[in-house]
Amino acid sequence: MPHVVRRETAPVSADGSLSRLLETEARLAERLAAAEAEAGRIRAAAVEAARTAEAAFESELAAAVRALDADHARLRAARLAEIDAEKGRRTDALRALPAAFIGRLADEVVERLLQQATRDAT
Repeated sequence: MPHVVRRETAPVSADGSLSRLLETEARLAERLAAAEAEAGRIRAAAVEAARTAEAAFESELAAAVRALDADHARLRAARLAEIDAEKGRRTDALRALPAAFIGRLADEVVERLLQQATRDAT
């Protein structure tokens, strides 16, 4: 049996197609590495832009909440002032009623209560 020697490398053709193929592969590997690096830079920039946008949103949201809180406090204070003013007007109106009128109203209330109590007792 003849002895067969196996070669570990592919033979180079006369026209150099294997060397061209290897050169092409090397160039493609370089381009792939450059594209992956660029993708990494783009991703990092996008992550940073998202973080910046999120921080801006949080800041705007906090400012809006503060503005709403201030507006609510102002509206609440204004409404409380209106209620207090109405209370003052009604108190003054009741104090201006003549004593005789208040006495008659009190008598009517007592009379109604007694009538109700009498109806409930029977």
